[in-house]
This record gives sequence, C-alpha cells and structure tokens, in this order.
Amino acid sequence: MSRARFMNNSWRKAERIFVLREGTIAEEGSHEQLMAKGGLYARMYGAQADINFMPKIGVD
Repeated sequence: MSRARFMNNSWRKAERIFVLREGTIAEEGSHEQLMAKGGLYARMYGAQADINFMPKIGVD
C-alpha cells in the first residue's frame, strides 16, 4: 500500500481489506481480523498511528 492514511475510519469500516506485497495478496480480512493477526497490516497501521501521534517538536 502506498501512503494511505490508516487512521481514516473507512479502513476500519471496510468488510474486506487486501494487503498487497510485491504484487501479490499478502493478507486479507476485516480491520479487526488483520489487527488480530499481527502481520503486515497491523505493523503498517501501528507505524501510521505512531507518526500521527508524534509530538511536533519546534513547530509553532
């Protein structure tokens, strides 16, 4: 997935999410299923959450 915003609620509401890696389907399922698996989707979601909640240092 390219620079998709994982914090967008539409990801969590989707019935089925496909995670692509190197042109093939790496994982599929609902947000809850993919998070429970702890795989690529969960890592990408967690990384996006970390970026969104990082304090902005030196920004007025």
